[in-house]
Amino acid sequence: MTVTTPVQTLSRERHGRPAAPVRIVHLGVGNFFRAHQAWYTEHAPDAAEWGIAAFTGRSAAIADALRPQDGLYTLITRGAAGDEFEVISSVSAVHAADEHAALLGYFRSPGLAIVTLTVTEAGYHLGADGGLDLASPAVAADLASLRATPDAAVRTAPGRLVAGLMARRAAGLGPLAIVSCDNLSGNGGLLARSVHDLAAEVDRSLVDWIAEQVRFGTTMVDRI
Repeated sequence: MTVTTPVQTLSRERHGRPAAPVRIVHLGVGNFFRAHQAWYTEHAPDAAEWGIAAFTGRSAAIADALRPQDGLYTLITRGAAGDEFEVISSVSAVHAADEHAALLGYFRSPGLAIVTLTVTEAGYHLGADGGLDLASPAVAADLASLRATPDAAVRTAPGRLVAGLMARRAAGLGPLAIVSCDNLSGNGGLLARSVHDLAAEVDRSLVDWIAEQVRFGTTMVDRI
């Protein structure tokens, strides 16, 4: 939906379309995601079948702002002829990062097909060798939590992915695509390495399951 003036308060009944079923989980609800990936999903021919459940990073501020608006927001496109304002409806649900039970619930859903990330380079917790930095306090804390109980709350992006994949395997579900949209050369391979490294420390059999059931996409996301 395109409007000519900014909208202050949004609702699906008045400004958007009905929430699509969640088939995409996204980690990192920043400006890039909202202006690009969510926009492209909004304009897909089958957009009514592809909803996004988006999780914030460290701060819950964006979730707190979007939740009262049913996940809707206004995208402003700047142009020589003037600004355009478009209501984006593709985010069906928005969660704070600490809503871990909700994240696992999506991974346990047969409808989930894609997981995407915009968490910045720091969010991958990579070491000098390109693998996961197991000495990082945040990674070490997630590792201890996952070894103790698969449903334990974790904080890092690799930890959240491994927890989700453990939940998906336990639910008897299959293939999933995980796509990094961060500005890193070979981002898919780096993400796969970090996930595999953590999975190997938690449960070696999970590594084999990931190799069979999960594909990591590599993307180029800007021209800086």
